[in-house]
Amino acid sequence: MQAGISASTHYAAVNQSLKDDDPALRSVILTALSDADPDTATTDAGKAQLLASVKNAINQQLRRDGYKGMVEAAYFSSFIIQTDQVDDGV
Repeated sequence: MQAGISASTHYAAVNQSLKDDDPALRSVILTALSDADPDTATTDAGKAQLLASVKNAINQQLRRDGYKGMVEAAYFSSFIIQTDQVDDGV
């Protein structure tokens, strides 16, 4: 799975927090993505759940690191799931 993620917020200070905490946020986002079931992530409901998990992971990390405010939503800017194709020789 490969995904580009964007986050939105109404808190001006959070925009700077997202930049300042970038390494930690990238890590929690990658963890949330790696925990996803690729079969579920292909459905609309699965994608919505994955974005909710990413948003929650971002907000938890911001709180852990002492930042005020939160992101209201996460969005896919790109989303690719590669399935293994097996050549059975036919």
